[in-house]
Amino acid sequence: KKQSAIFNPLGVWDKKIVIIWAGWVGSTSAYYIAQMWCNNITIIDYDEVELHNTASQFYKQSDIGKMKVEALKENIRDFTGVEVTSINDKYNIDYIEWADIVICAADDMDVRKQVITDCAELDIDWVIESRMWWEFFYIYTLNPFTQKDKWMKTWYSNEDAVPEDCTAKSISYNTWAIGATIAKFVKELLLWNPVIYGMESKHIVNIE
Repeated sequence: KKQSAIFNPLGVWDKKIVIIWAGWVGSTSAYYIAQMWCNNITIIDYDEVELHNTASQFYKQSDIGKMKVEALKENIRDFTGVEVTSINDKYNIDYIEWADIVICAADDMDVRKQVITDCAELDIDWVIESRMWWEFFYIYTLNPFTQKDKWMKTWYSNEDAVPEDCTAKSISYNTWAIGATIAKFVKELLLWNPVIYGMESKHIVNIE
């Protein structure tokens, strides 16, 4: 009731949202989206929870050793009551069929390129793709069918990526900030609210 004037999920709560990888961006985004009572969330990952994941991702220390998708499914259920679909596997185009929104939270540029290409092929309405380092992040929202070429201008290979110090990849408030911002974008896209196109800053970039 307290948020229904801002976002009432009735009518859109069953829209299919697929989150690719359940790390810094994927786990926090999944939590915030589930808190809005979106009820058709699929999360794909094939990694397990490690100690360092508990510092800035939605995992408990008791989750260490569990597969990320299973631990995240349990945590989201415990916190929100929403039952997400978990897929313990590498990314595959079959997993995004019939999706309304795909959130690409992979930390591999080749995977991101494949996701955008597949979404364009399947004519999926919206992709949210994000990049994060240090205390900064970028978020790209695009219709992949019409905006793939423009997005490709922002792409670079894994080999061309700037090497990051292993102690400077993430911090809790940045991962939770990006998760919250992505949830905001999901809300706007579900409501087809054009205000999303006005949201730009040095940290947030949308493809128009």
